[in-house]
Amino acid sequence: MLHFFKKTPKTWIDQPVIDYLMGINPLFVIYYTVRRAGKDIDLVFRDKNGKFIADIYDKDVHAISISYQGSPRHFIYHVDKRLSTEELPSLKDFIEKKTKDYATSQSSLTIGQLSDIQGEFKRRLESTLGIQGVELFPKNKLDTSVDNNIRIYFNQLDSEQRDRLICFLNRLDKRCIPIEINLFINESTEEEIGATQTELDMLDIISHHKKT
Repeated sequence: MLHFFKKTPKTWIDQPVIDYLMGINPLFVIYYTVRRAGKDIDLVFRDKNGKFIADIYDKDVHAISISYQGSPRHFIYHVDKRLSTEELPSLKDFIEKKTKDYATSQSSLTIGQLSDIQGEFKRRLESTLGIQGVELFPKNKLDTSVDNNIRIYFNQLDSEQRDRLICFLNRLDKRCIPIEINLFINESTEEEIGATQTELDMLDIISHHKKT
């Protein structure tokens, strides 16, 4: 009687490629994209604790992507059938070019641990400044994502809150967390523009007097 051995399923990725991806700075989240019922689904390559969790025998994998701390902006590397060792130099070149301008860290924290620290710092910052951040959009019950950024409508703060916030911001240099200020001109009315123009003119007069 003949015995037939089951054929070992072929992986969509070679071990040297796995080793390279696992060695990427832990501040980057790595995904692999599979096709399910005509839809693309992004699966996590390693979890928030840095553990490898990808299914190497998965079917219809057609992309690898990487994002900084899980941001919505993904850099996508398309996979043709499988990621072999021969394609590793090309993948390395792609990822190194896309990630070279992002801040890295000498810390050994996992992205999960860092996320916890970010959340705690957000709560402390709001408490110390006496300012509550604004939620732009209400989250639905299925959305489990965490947003630790703080959005402040500055001209809705009272005088004491403004002075405290400005004093704090003036102490921050490029070593500190990135700060972005938005002036919502697109959404303003003619009256708001006129009132702001008056303040701008006053600033120009004050600046001119200081120079002279």
